[in-house]
Amino acid sequence: MSAATSTRASFANELAAEGFRVFRCRPRSKQPAAKRWPDVATNNADTVREWFADDSHNIGVYAGERIVGSLTRHMVVLDLDTKGGKDGPAALRALAAPHGGLPDTFTIRTPSGGLHLYFHASRATGSNAGVLAPGIDVRGVGGYVVGPGSEVEGGTYTVAEAQRPADCPAWLEALLPHPWAKPGERGTRAALPGIDPERARVRAVEYLTALDTVTEGGRNHAAFAAAARVKDLGCDPDECLALMLEHWPCEPMLDADELQQTIASAYLNGQNPQGADAPEAQFEAVEVEPRKSRYKVATVSDLLSQPRPAWLVRGLLPARGLGVVYGAPGSGKSFLMLDLAAAIARGIAWAGQRVRRGRVVYVGLEGAMRARVEAYLQHHELQASHLSGLDIIERQGVDLLAERAQDAKDLVADIKTGDPVSLVVVDTLNRAMPGGNENASEDMGKAIRCAGLIASSLNCLCVFVHHSGKDSSAGARGHSSLLGAADAELEISRAGVDNSTRYLRATKVKDGEDGARFSFRLATIDLGPTHAHDPDADPLERDSSCVVVDLQKAELSPGTSSRKWTPLRRNVYGALSSLLANTFAEVGDVATCSVTEWQNAYFEATPLPDEDDPKAARKAKDGRRKNFTDARDWLVGEKLVATVTKKGVTAYRLTGAS
Repeated sequence: MSAATSTRASFANELAAEGFRVFRCRPRSKQPAAKRWPDVATNNADTVREWFADDSHNIGVYAGERIVGSLTRHMVVLDLDTKGGKDGPAALRALAAPHGGLPDTFTIRTPSGGLHLYFHASRATGSNAGVLAPGIDVRGVGGYVVGPGSEVEGGTYTVAEAQRPADCPAWLEALLPHPWAKPGERGTRAALPGIDPERARVRAVEYLTALDTVTEGGRNHAAFAAAARVKDLGCDPDECLALMLEHWPCEPMLDADELQQTIASAYLNGQNPQGADAPEAQFEAVEVEPRKSRYKVATVSDLLSQPRPAWLVRGLLPARGLGVVYGAPGSGKSFLMLDLAAAIARGIAWAGQRVRRGRVVYVGLEGAMRARVEAYLQHHELQASHLSGLDIIERQGVDLLAERAQDAKDLVADIKTGDPVSLVVVDTLNRAMPGGNENASEDMGKAIRCAGLIASSLNCLCVFVHHSGKDSSAGARGHSSLLGAADAELEISRAGVDNSTRYLRATKVKDGEDGARFSFRLATIDLGPTHAHDPDADPLERDSSCVVVDLQKAELSPGTSSRKWTPLRRNVYGALSSLLANTFAEVGDVATCSVTEWQNAYFEATPLPDEDDPKAARKAKDGRRKNFTDARDWLVGEKLVATVTKKGVTAYRLTGAS
């Protein structure tokens, strides 16, 4: 810590870099700015830099611990007061004199002339006023001091000794309170009840025999520390003397009288009662301040008296939680979501499903929202007033990965300025995670938590419009935690001979039935000549957009399927069809083949190019074999191909399904 540091912000940043947990105090005050300051105190560089950027807040320093590398070390601060006739520095010097004084350590001078002395400790210490002597307050667990650079009415806190905290001397640490000591308590000489003497003896022997050997020059200091520890473990002074004479590694050993005097001093002056660290000791019940209940525990009767989960769209989307609508680029997912949003804003049935009317906020991060909304109004012969319940946030960056979910919080705050909302649509999730990794659990987890924040704060459903992966059969793109968190997931796909028919399929509905399927088409709507708003446009150029039409429960006609056929799957299916068409079967039986016969038929139909490189040729063969296996498993899973067992051998046949 540099004494030359000049601003509160630079002091705060330097303290955090040294591992001190800091927090903000009110400007020109010692009072914390946050009520729960122990929970927010941190040494995170980015957080501290942001907190103190305006250089107006004073600095609070948590006194109980310091982060040193990957370790958390106990810490204690002695607050030496000089006000009201007290002289804390002189009182501490008098305490330290018999022990050769105190080591130099990190020290802050207060505006009134007092001092804050920082020490590392081997155990947690409590916070207590006047426990050592008048004018000496102890700040440990649950305590704090004001940091350097802070200004109050009487002046500024300054650095008196710019160095890292020294280790607290053993004699001093023995006098310090435990976190549970009562205010003003110097220590009790009586042993705690319930101590088992034999167990205390075993603990003390284990402790003493593990100590390093003490030699001349430090024996009294070490004896005091060892005796104080044996007392905490539960042994009485006589037992302590006997055990130390037998097991304490000291050369040459202190004579018995001198050792007995040191033990007596430790038992007399130590803050903690005998047996403070004995597990079997019976401690006085600690009175805790009543707190407001955080979790509501409900009985089954309470649960059954609550209303059932409500639907925003009956059987498809719940009224609250997280929804995901995904599909490949060009599948029409954004047009479908706008159609759904408009139906909710108008309070009209959608795809034959009842909807709950409510306000919708559509966060459009890609695509031209004006053209889409204009096309919807024109197609349905509506005025803008008919969509008064639909609000648009267009191309205004929303970052769900922002620190402390700040963008999500701002979004909630701005939405709350209007009427209550039923649905918030984020289109698309990818645009709302700029620079993020959709496949990383950490980034996807942040996005999911933001959706939860939006849904819980607004009591609504939050829907992510998302993309499918390269393999559309594998579901939505990115980490699987998204599917796990979703209350509903809807897949948009294209099928049919010319891909003009599109399908919506409910792949997951938590409190409903999965698998519901709806078909729809997109119709192009002419919005007029482009040169009406763009003088440089070609006279024949016209604007257009799309709307959803023919949205209905899917009834697949013969030859039409919503299955996700790929060229590979068609080729593997075709190889089996051709093979079985030329396979003899008994009357009343169906043609079958083995997996080897099927695979060979596929290989013959898809020959590999000649490869001069043996390694490349082997890789191509392995890839073709894997492709066959994947396609075969999909065909069986879709019940297009069935397995039969003949004479203990698995064979394959066509099911006749389309």
